[in-house]
Amino acid sequence: MTVSLASLSLYPLVARQNPRDLSTTSVQTLLAISHSLEDVVMRHRLALTFYAGFQRVSSFLPQVDRFARLAALCQEVLVFAVPDAPFPALPGVTLVPLDDDAPLAREWFIVVDHERFGAALLTRQLGEGTARVTRKTIAFGRGRLYEGVLSFEDQLVGAARQALDVALGRNYQPVQRSREALLAFESPYTVFGRSLVHYLEENNQQLLGLYQTLAQRTRELERLQGVVRKLVSQRAWEEAQAFGEATPDTRSTVEVQPLTILFTDVEQFSRLSEAVDPAVLLESLNRYLDVLATTVYQYRGDVDKFLGDGMMAFFEDPLAALRCALTILGRVAVFNAQQAAALRPTLPTRVGLATGISLIGHIGSRDRQEITVMGDAVNLASRLQVKATPGGLVMDGATYEGCGRPAAAVGHLARIYGKSELQMIYEVGPDDLAACERELTGRSRSDDLISEGR
Repeated sequence: MTVSLASLSLYPLVARQNPRDLSTTSVQTLLAISHSLEDVVMRHRLALTFYAGFQRVSSFLPQVDRFARLAALCQEVLVFAVPDAPFPALPGVTLVPLDDDAPLAREWFIVVDHERFGAALLTRQLGEGTARVTRKTIAFGRGRLYEGVLSFEDQLVGAARQALDVALGRNYQPVQRSREALLAFESPYTVFGRSLVHYLEENNQQLLGLYQTLAQRTRELERLQGVVRKLVSQRAWEEAQAFGEATPDTRSTVEVQPLTILFTDVEQFSRLSEAVDPAVLLESLNRYLDVLATTVYQYRGDVDKFLGDGMMAFFEDPLAALRCALTILGRVAVFNAQQAAALRPTLPTRVGLATGISLIGHIGSRDRQEITVMGDAVNLASRLQVKATPGGLVMDGATYEGCGRPAAAVGHLARIYGKSELQMIYEVGPDDLAACERELTGRSRSDDLISEGR
């Protein structure tokens, strides 16, 4: 038998002997078995050569303290590993360096051969393309997997030790097991069984703790998801969900498209905030903004942001935006009547609408970004709402044309801040809201735009 260390593999000893005995194990299970074998040697002070295959020196380093204690009781400890890190100087512990492409560099093994106890843990790391490993197995989070056996059969233990001794150029001497040791009340095999159960139970407790922590984190994430969902717009939410699935080349940071922008504002809110109890005003404002946002979503729009007492929303269709504005003003009128009856502050509302090419993109720092709409239509809608009568709305010419020139909207020229020339704007006053709504209701396009929610 002449096998060099560079070509030696212990795994074929297992596969040839009885392939049906092969089992797949995880790192945690193999650690439990390895520590149990070490405990047997230390507990019974077995003077022997302890063979341990670690694959990499970096994998051995966390076990340095255990192996220092082990080496103090053994004749010697041989550690087989690829030297990918400095090997510590430990009395009685010798590194057997492996080449990176050596078969033993892919095997996790321990061989213990003594007259009182014999055991061989012989496994091979499973890699991509191995028949017994599937992507589904890896996806369940077991990490690295190994295939092999733990055997106490004298024939296999002796064969494994002989292969290692021959590859190292050592004189192999078979070991005869002591029958008296095997029949002892606390034999090494009994100690091994108890140790293994202890380590496996310890692993189970750790897994239980991790499971409980994971369950708690899942509940926290679900609660946080619910909170975040209320803090961002529909478009930002959908993009956040798709962001992780998109590749860097397919992620779009800017969209350019025609949009209708809707701005609302409460008349003289600053003066109102000075005269009303802050807690009462905040509670009223939250209910008011809920009315506005719910109506926007009903008409398939999206809330870009809340601006104190105001709101900015956008729509892909001007007709949906106008119908939403009319519904908002009608619902705010009912809201204000209820507020007045309860001796609470009323919130007289103005609405501005403008349509034009807009940019939808990310804005902010590297650590925090928001999705917002930018463009001339945004600025124009904000300035048009200032022109509106409380309880009414003002729209620009593009919105007026896009809605089929509603007769209830009265047009006139006005000077708009930031515009060098007079602009034609169209106003629907509080007394004309119902007429405008009746005119738009009969149009087939608008009937298809309303949804029950988002």
